[in-house]
Amino acid sequence: MKYAHYNQETGEILGFYSKNIHEIIPEPAIELTEEEWQNALNCENCAAVKDRALVITPYVAPPEPEPLTAQQKLENAGLTVDELKTLLGI
Repeated sequence: MKYAHYNQETGEILGFYSKNIHEIIPEPAIELTEEEWQNALNCENCAAVKDRALVITPYVAPPEPEPLTAQQKLENAGLTVDELKTLLGI
């Protein structure tokens, strides 16, 4: 039988254990079926424990930020349009 040791506050899985290999299973832990264990191993940072049950959540990448406008780039550089024109000799 397989087990998932997890953080009680966050649900983050801290490690996987098997009675066949490990003498001590740290607490808290939940028992996993072979299928649950494989699913948790096959996903990257998408498995967690909620209400003492394994939850697999597909990873969704955050949206790309909107590109900066020319004005925003100038402001980030601490320049005004007039200062930029002076620097460029325009």
